[in-house]
Amino acid sequence: MKLLSRLPHIKPETLLIGAGILIALIICYGQLYDIPAVSLFPILAVSVLVLIYDYRVAYYLLMLSLPFSFNYALPGGVTVDFPSELLMLVLTGCFLISAPLNKPIDAEFLSHPICRILVLMLMWAMVCTLFSVEITKSVKYILAKIWYLVSFVLVTGALIKNLNDLKRILWFFMAGLIVTVTVSIAKHASFGFAFDMVNRSVIPFFYNHVIYAATVAMFIPFTFWLWLRAKGHTLQRVFLFGVLLLLLLAVALSYTRASWLSIPVAVLYLLVLRFHLTKLVLIAASAGVICASVYMAHNNNYLQYAPDFEKTVYYGGNIEKHLEATYSFEDVSGMERVYRWVAAARMSYANPVFGTGPNTFYPEYKRY
Repeated sequence: MKLLSRLPHIKPETLLIGAGILIALIICYGQLYDIPAVSLFPILAVSVLVLIYDYRVAYYLLMLSLPFSFNYALPGGVTVDFPSELLMLVLTGCFLISAPLNKPIDAEFLSHPICRILVLMLMWAMVCTLFSVEITKSVKYILAKIWYLVSFVLVTGALIKNLNDLKRILWFFMAGLIVTVTVSIAKHASFGFAFDMVNRSVIPFFYNHVIYAATVAMFIPFTFWLWLRAKGHTLQRVFLFGVLLLLLLAVALSYTRASWLSIPVAVLYLLVLRFHLTKLVLIAASAGVICASVYMAHNNNYLQYAPDFEKTVYYGGNIEKHLEATYSFEDVSGMERVYRWVAAARMSYANPVFGTGPNTFYPEYKRY
């Protein structure tokens, strides 16, 4: 009623009665002339109005659908994540319509440095799009960026007001993740947990095993937090402990080096937070990155670590040799990351102000 009450000079009760009569007349018209689509229109309209009035249902469905959304190709070379991006579009529309009437976000949230940085990044991306080498790709990026920011920043800021709200969306996300992880592990088991079959096991829910492992690994701290907050609820703690074990098993079976490393790093960072050492660690890490970058760039030292083409290999079917190739700088995927940083530096030098445009790095970097 809050939204309806803001409409000028019309009582909410009168508006609802009028809408009800109009809906009844439309349905009768559709039935009388045997036009089912006309009868469905008011139902769709009411659904839209309900979502505008309270879009929490769409937001919770989005959280639930994120783990099992899959990439769907549309005509014209456009791909979307279904159903998550469809729900993002719905949320974006509902939020933009209802926000001027409901004023759901306080000024303090919008003035937060992170929000300001996100807005500046979006605005600069729009400017860079004007000079993009592939305008179509950059425009698609801007549009997607808008509904991502609205859904995950503005809508989240409007709905998440306390820890209970946060716990609720975590439970929705967890429900979807449990399903996809269980299915993926079961499929992987049917292949004998083979290293070269892990990608097939996570499709269609995830594009590859790296994204799968990253998603699972990043949710482990949240699951641990929920477990800590469940004191006094024995069954809930037992359930969450089981979920923790499931997620750890999923990370182990993902055969993804970065996700394996992230678990002990997360434990160490927990100690950093406990003893309030975040600033010190960030300063030390930044100094280390700067020193390493200067060393690698000086006299092209990075070329000393360039592997012999004959020895740069990918052991797709042997995890032990894959790890051995990693620390000996003979793994093609690991060295490709180094080459991308080199390409990024050269691209920045060639296009110092506007770059090549949003969403154009991958097709452009190879020639650098």
